[in-house]
Amino acid sequence: MDRRILFDSLIEWVKTLNLDETEDLSDGRTIALCLNNIDSIHFNKVWLQTIRTYSENNCRIKAKNLHEILTHIINYYSKIFDQSLIDFQMPNLNMIAERVDEIELSRLLQLVLGCAVSCNRKEFYIERIMSMEKSVQHILMNAIQELMIKDNRKNQEDYSEIENQLKRKFEEFNRVMKEKQDIENRSHELGLQISTLEMEKLHLIQQTTKLNKCIETFENRSETDTVPIGRYRILQEEIQFQQEEILKLEIAVEDCKTKCDTLHEDNENLLKRNDDLMKLADDARILKDELDVFRNECEKMTKLQTTIDSYKIRLEEMCDLRKQIKCLEEKNFRLLEEKSHLEQENKHTKLLQTQVEFHKKTHQELYHKMSELQCLADKTEFEKQLNEEKFKSINEQKLNLIDEIQLLRKRNEQLENIDPDDVPEEPNSSDVLTGPLADLNIFHLPVEIRQHFIRLQHENEMLKLRQTEENNNERVLLLQANYEQLKHRNNQLNNELRISNQKILELEATVNDSENTIETTNLKKTLNRTVSYHEEESIRIKARINELQKRLENAEKQLIEKDTIISRKTSELAAINERYREYLEKAKMVLRQMVPHNDSSLVNQELHSLRKKFNEKNRKLKGLQKQCEKLKNMKENQEKLFVSAWYSLATQLQPNEFEA
Repeated sequence: MDRRILFDSLIEWVKTLNLDETEDLSDGRTIALCLNNIDSIHFNKVWLQTIRTYSENNCRIKAKNLHEILTHIINYYSKIFDQSLIDFQMPNLNMIAERVDEIELSRLLQLVLGCAVSCNRKEFYIERIMSMEKSVQHILMNAIQELMIKDNRKNQEDYSEIENQLKRKFEEFNRVMKEKQDIENRSHELGLQISTLEMEKLHLIQQTTKLNKCIETFENRSETDTVPIGRYRILQEEIQFQQEEILKLEIAVEDCKTKCDTLHEDNENLLKRNDDLMKLADDARILKDELDVFRNECEKMTKLQTTIDSYKIRLEEMCDLRKQIKCLEEKNFRLLEEKSHLEQENKHTKLLQTQVEFHKKTHQELYHKMSELQCLADKTEFEKQLNEEKFKSINEQKLNLIDEIQLLRKRNEQLENIDPDDVPEEPNSSDVLTGPLADLNIFHLPVEIRQHFIRLQHENEMLKLRQTEENNNERVLLLQANYEQLKHRNNQLNNELRISNQKILELEATVNDSENTIETTNLKKTLNRTVSYHEEESIRIKARINELQKRLENAEKQLIEKDTIISRKTSELAAINERYREYLEKAKMVLRQMVPHNDSSLVNQELHSLRKKFNEKNRKLKGLQKQCEKLKNMKENQEKLFVSAWYSLATQLQPNEFEA
């Protein structure tokens, strides 16, 4: 128990007593007035005059006043309540007087509260407590229970002392019963002795009567008879001796009678004591049974106290669960808002992504077309250059061949016009000849062979020229055909280039209406950056959506777990209520058996307070059940919202997929 909270509650209770001075409690004046209000007989005005006033700055007078109050409270507990405060930790009065310590003041005010709850006007003070707030009631009831538990411990110690006394009394009772049996046996023996002595007395009386008769007869006889006189004297001595013995026996009989009377008196006293001990034994048995009942009740009370503590802990846990449920509801609403916001962002990003992908695809297609057209243009230019070089080389060869043909024709004409006698001119002809004829010294050969050789050489050259002309014509035709094809291909590529350039210009106009190639490259770079940024954003948003979905799944799992916990708690609370009702009925029965008829009003008040507590717990249970129903309805609404959100997402995503 927190003493500072108890101090605040006790201050509120003191304010309900309608006292004039409730500000300063350290001087003891307010507490003394409170005790006078509780019991004006014990804490009377004479006692109030002993409490000194005007002790604002004097700690010694304050401590003395508080000491006087504490001693009177302890006397009040011991005399009127028959309760000792040995187990209770007494307040430190010096700390109250010097520093107004709240913890020590709470202990002193707790004792005052115990006086108020146990005095003759306890109904009035209990009603005042019940009219206060529930939290204050709960704290004050715990303080009263703490005092009562310590009183029960003291009663248990008293009961243990009573048990020890009862054991000792039983031992004394058994010892007295044994002595009684011994005395009865002794008295029986003495009675037998008395009866035998009375028989002997009667017998002796009869003998004395007979002897008296004999004496009378002997006296009537003559005195001269000496022998009988001697016998008479002897008998008379015997009679005297017997009379002395009779006197002794009578004295012994009287002693025996006195002893018998004393024994009878002792016997009666022992019987009375036996009856008293039997009554004490019956009372001890009853007390033992009551002790057993009290022990059982104490065990039940401890069990009930533990159950009440467990209920308190569970109620605190329920408060924590309510807070957790509220936090989860807030988190759930926040997650729903984040989800809706993210869904909107996702829609926007998907639209942007589709546009970016479309532009990216078109850009890639155009880029591929441009690269293909560029490659084709480069190939055509390269082939064109090769064909032009080939054409130039063929034209040069053609010109060379034409020159050689003309030279051969001239040479042939010269050879046809040569005479065989014109030998000195041979060196000049040898200078004119070319090829292998220049290496041969044909002019030293015969004329026929030389002519025949020249003719063959000429024919050979003519054949070579024909072959070269035919090959050159074929090659020219092939080159012309290839040139026409390349020209046609070049025209096609130029047309395609023109179309692609028009498309590029249109795209550039749609992107940023810029004609410069630098701006287009910058726009391409910015487009690539935006595409990459949007791709990263889409990846991040997808990861965020996955995380939120995981969180939603975890929250749903936690809600399901909380629902199971709440259902289990409700079942446990129902079982606890049933047990509480059973314990209430048993407590009522025990209170009816324990409490006397004079304290029926107290029992009724306790029953009334227990009923109030029971009704409060029922109201709390109903409130918890309503909260459980609200949580279930909220969960169903959340599930419906989730389903509707998923359907709306699906309906929004389907047209986007069709457009893509």
